[in-house]
Amino acid sequence: MKLFFYNALASLRIMRDKYTHSGNRLIGMAGSIIILTGLLLVPLSATCEPEEPVIKRIRLEGNESFKSGLLKEQMRKFEGQPDDSVQIAKDAQNILAFYRKNGYLDVQLLEIKREPGPVDSHLVTYTLVIEESEAYTISDIFINGETIFKEEKLRELLVIRPGEILRTPFIDYSEYLLEEFYNRSGYIYSKIEHALKPSPYARRSRILTFTINEGKQVRVGTVSVDSNLTVRTRIIEREIIVKPGEIYNPSKAYESQKRIYGTGLFKKVWFREKGTAEKKDVIDLTFYVREDRPRWVAFGGGYQQGNRVSVYLQWGHDNIFNNGQKLKLETAYSTNFGGEHTEDFGITHREPYLFSSAFKGELRLFHNREYEERYDLIESGGNLRIGRYITSQIEAFSQYQFKTSSTQIYQDDGDLPNAEGITNSISLSLTRDSRDNLFDPRTGTFSSLRGDFAGGLLGGDHSFYRYVGDVSAFYNPLGDIVFAARARGGAIEPYGPTGTVPFSERFRLRGSDAVRGYAEQTLEEGGYYLTTLNVEMRFPLFSVFNKYLGFAYFVDMGNSFRTRLRLEDITREMKIGAGAGIRIETPIGPLRLDYARNITGASDTDYGRVYFAIGHMF
Repeated sequence: MKLFFYNALASLRIMRDKYTHSGNRLIGMAGSIIILTGLLLVPLSATCEPEEPVIKRIRLEGNESFKSGLLKEQMRKFEGQPDDSVQIAKDAQNILAFYRKNGYLDVQLLEIKREPGPVDSHLVTYTLVIEESEAYTISDIFINGETIFKEEKLRELLVIRPGEILRTPFIDYSEYLLEEFYNRSGYIYSKIEHALKPSPYARRSRILTFTINEGKQVRVGTVSVDSNLTVRTRIIEREIIVKPGEIYNPSKAYESQKRIYGTGLFKKVWFREKGTAEKKDVIDLTFYVREDRPRWVAFGGGYQQGNRVSVYLQWGHDNIFNNGQKLKLETAYSTNFGGEHTEDFGITHREPYLFSSAFKGELRLFHNREYEERYDLIESGGNLRIGRYITSQIEAFSQYQFKTSSTQIYQDDGDLPNAEGITNSISLSLTRDSRDNLFDPRTGTFSSLRGDFAGGLLGGDHSFYRYVGDVSAFYNPLGDIVFAARARGGAIEPYGPTGTVPFSERFRLRGSDAVRGYAEQTLEEGGYYLTTLNVEMRFPLFSVFNKYLGFAYFVDMGNSFRTRLRLEDITREMKIGAGAGIRIETPIGPLRLDYARNITGASDTDYGRVYFAIGHMF
């Protein structure tokens, strides 16, 4: 009530001053009358609706093992919400339950104090007085009922050890790991339970016993596919890694489900086990699918740094000839309306199982042009890629590329003549990806190593070697906060008596994807050596419709170089940028809006740069 009067009187003063200075006294008087009328009506409504008590503060006393903030996370009532003594009592029991899960079995709630404020009785303070006592420990751990596997092997799976605090989540997780181990070994009917008994060695100690009912081992009978309409059955079957006659491992069935869905041909994929209800020794698996439309169209556009506008259009078919082959046509165009522009055209055909083998094949034809203030680059050609997954995380690829290029250099401070010609090259690449999410990773790593060989026996007008390494790591030790880091390095070396490296094949660093905060022309173009380092801290702020809106801080550094430099020279030539950005979660990665400043070469006229894109920079 008091807050309303204060705001209303402040508004009255502002309106009076505003219109008195402008000379329009009539409007000022009318506004004053409206506000005064509202002030007269408020007491009438206040007498009908008394003000409800509000929780001003929640205090905890006696908690030495856990911080108050952690204990308050177990409560549903927060400071600033309407008073509710019943819910506060329930929240107190939630706090006690949290204590007991973490070994404090004798914890007690001594008192709940409710104290109205001395000035305003509607502002209530709650104090929860806790007596923690001592934490219980696990004195011994026993495993009973095991006959198939050695006890030592089963103990290695446990995440709790004798002498540690009795934490219920650790016990439950250990039970889950034991059950999962038996399931992977084909004992899907196994049942594992745990029990706690008082220990004779200490009063606040318990003996933990896991009792295992192993059951019988199960094998796979038939594996079939159902409900597919246009996609051929063999396209689905080649993604299924569960084979008839083998020991049944449910995780392989789920992996098959994931692989079928990963083809992009289906809206939904699921499977059913026939025979588990009767606990049969042999069960049959059936995979069901709901097909998606194979044809798709994508188009869009956006604003890029430097007053640049871009548009793109793509058309694709994910099931050419009902064989799971993919075809994609794409075109993109960007311009700053000042003459500079880029244009890209491409057609790509992918074969997920080349010649019915485990190898993937891809053929791509392309034509690109970059017309910038300093150069005009035109490229046309094609490449053929063949590769396969060595493990679930490691992928190896080889590529042959034929490319014609023509470059005209308008502005350059080094020896970079105009060039044109044909480049024939072979590339070998190895990648390892353990990220938990391809578009928005929180944990894991991504690393790649690529080597290119051009010219020589392959022919063409240019001969060189090129090596590029790229490593990214993601870590979230603080829960929602993600620390991300990326390091890249590369080198190009011409070889032979006529060895040359065309401008189109050299490292061309960009501020938008390497060192944010710099104009593109500030970073070295056409370098033989490359090094970059990026560090980010990402964290969500709040959720809207189950999608987060977050924030990020980042520091970027790097550059490319025309000559081989010593370490101290590289350090001196490194460009550094820093800034912050907003992240909005989308199904294809976060919407990213970044602001960055030039750190190493900042000037009074440089106000930083804004970058807008979909997906993290790395």
